[in-house]
Amino acid sequence: MKSIIIILSALLTSLFPISLEEAWNSSGSNNGYDKYVELEEGVIYTGGLNLTDLGGFSTKIIGNGAVIDLQGETIRADEWSSSELSIYNCAITNGSVWFEGKDSEKPFGTVENVTFYNSKGYAIRIKNTGEDVVIKNCILSETRIDDGSGNSPDGINLAFSNSDANLPTIENNWSYQETQSPEDYSVHFSKL
Repeated sequence: MKSIIIILSALLTSLFPISLEEAWNSSGSNNGYDKYVELEEGVIYTGGLNLTDLGGFSTKIIGNGAVIDLQGETIRADEWSSSELSIYNCAITNGSVWFEGKDSEKPFGTVENVTFYNSKGYAIRIKNTGEDVVIKNCILSETRIDDGSGNSPDGINLAFSNSDANLPTIENNWSYQETQSPEDYSVHFSKL
């Protein structure tokens, strides 16, 4: 009987994914974060999350092995905010994570133990910020861009620009593109 309940629960979860924004909205504060989002293992969360204009707001997403299908959207902490975005222990597909600063407002955070697959544009994009961004122990694979005829691989999994910011900390990550030799993963990281 217990196995039937587990199977039905897993089936219903996969049939009715939960919006990532709903999970964020229903989360409270914890451990010094304004939003402490704890995802459930084996659950698929859909859609993006935009932390723009929250001015100093902090969000921590603990994935617990969950899958986030961004459906072409992004999880972003960007211009006009010094927001913190930290994401741990999940798989992210069909989208990307952005840290984008403007003027003196620079988002920051950590992306650690996250697997990116079939990302759109770049798996991770860091623009005009970086000094306090850490990308660690991630797998980045099969990033694609829309070239007008569908998605084609561009080979860039992590892109950054730092016109007035220091470089992000990038350590112990693995990058792969089926169309390129895996011997030199650094070709998958690019300065914008």
